Amino acid sequence: MHGDGVNTTQRQGLRTWGCGMRVWQRCRHVLITTEPDDTLLDAAGQMNCYQIGALPIYEQRRLIGIVTERDLTAALAEGADPATTRVADYMTERPVTVAPDDDLDVAAQRMAELGVRHLPVADAHRRRRSSTPPCWWPAR
Repeated sequence: MHGDGVNTTQRQGLRTWGCGMRVWQRCRHVLITTEPDDTLLDAAGQMNCYQIGALPIYEQRRLIGIVTERDLTAALAEGADPATTRVADYMTERPVTVAPDDDLDVAAQRMAELGVRHLPVADAHRRRRSSTPPCWWPAR
C-alpha cells in the first residue's frame, strides 16, 4: 500500500484475485509441453492448436525451460528456419516458476515484476507432481 490507499498491484493495472485464491485454482490442468529437440515449427503448431502463448519444456520429467510467442518472433526476426531450428536454441532456460499452492496475487505480482505473461507451475524440484495435477497458468 502507498499513502494514497492503492496497492502496487492495482497501481500497475493488474487485476487482483483476492480471497486467498491459490494458483492451482486458476491454472490449466492439461499440461501441453514440448521437448528441447522439437522444432520451432512443432512448438508453434502446438501453441496455435491449443491457443496458448507458451510451452514449458521438459526433459526426463524435469522443467528445463519455456518457449513463448516472443521467442518464436525473435527466431523469425533473426532468420531462423522454424522447420529445422530446435526449441532449445531459443528457449528461456530455468524459468521462474510458481507452486500450485502459491497465492494467486503473489504470482501476478511476480509476473509484473519480471515482465512476463506466463509462469510454469511446478514443485520445488521443478518436477511435475503426481499429488497435484500438473498445470500451466497463462496470464489473462
